[in-house]
Amino acid sequence: MDGQSITLVKGDTEATVAASVTAARKRINDENVRAFIGPTNLTFTDVKDLIVENNVPVVTPTAGTTELDSVGGNHIFRTVSNDS
Repeated sequence: MDGQSITLVKGDTEATVAASVTAARKRINDENVRAFIGPTNLTFTDVKDLIVENNVPVVTPTAGTTELDSVGGNHIFRTVSNDS
């Protein structure tokens, strides 16, 4: 992209809060990721603060939680409407 390579780095949330936060923190701190795709609605609310605090943009194709209606600013984007 714009002359730069893109590397896909995977992380397993294991569909649990603890594993999601650990995976996101590892990607941000140890692997210096520049953006996220995911996580799911089940774990998204638990990692959103970490994502916003570190200015890492995220596109989530599954998180429809209404909590995203008022958070995220320039960092959180979803491709589905809210659950209400």
